[in-house]
Amino acid sequence: MKHRKHLMIFILLLLSSMIVTAQKELDSILTGSTALLFDKPDQAIALANDILEKSSDPTTKVKALTFMSSAYLSKRQNSKSLKSTLRSLEFLDQIDNPRIHIEVLNALGMQHQQLRMYDKAKDYLDRALVLTNGLEPSNNPSSLLAYNYTIRGFIYREQMNCEIAQNYFDRALFQFNNLEKSTAVTANLSTVCYNKGNCFLQTTQMDSARTSF
Repeated sequence: MKHRKHLMIFILLLLSSMIVTAQKELDSILTGSTALLFDKPDQAIALANDILEKSSDPTTKVKALTFMSSAYLSKRQNSKSLKSTLRSLEFLDQIDNPRIHIEVLNALGMQHQQLRMYDKAKDYLDRALVLTNGLEPSNNPSSLLAYNYTIRGFIYREQMNCEIAQNYFDRALFQFNNLEKSTAVTANLSTVCYNKGNCFLQTTQMDSARTSF
């Protein structure tokens, strides 16, 4: 169940943050096909490949690769998910929107965390954080920060200790609470609280664990 909760937060964050201006028809096909990621991931991968071939817009290509990456995550094929996101890097030089660069870097941090390649994960997350801190407040960086801090919390819980991880989970919760309430935000808040509760259990802080759960 814990890994499934991790999977849900990654897919929900990727999908909720990757709504960008692109070739509208192809873009809307991806947006309207979210259910395939969970119910028919092989069809989702085929759809993403088809859009990659048809699209000439680098932003749409990145969104298709993100969609494909999420489908592979749904199939628990983490290496293929990473490979799909790495393909996005070849299109970033053609895209001026800094949010897309940040989203790709954050996703690469998450996927390296899934593969327990923690140093590489932190490198991508650090690069993403530098770009995020350079955004104007009007660019609403809270969703990007929430993603980044959540992945850091997972890394430090697995690599070091829960005390450090809790600090990042708290930062993530603060940023999620800055966002407009939605199903995705509620699910992500639940996931972070669940992981905070597990950390409290590991350190036998039972009352705090009950509060988080």
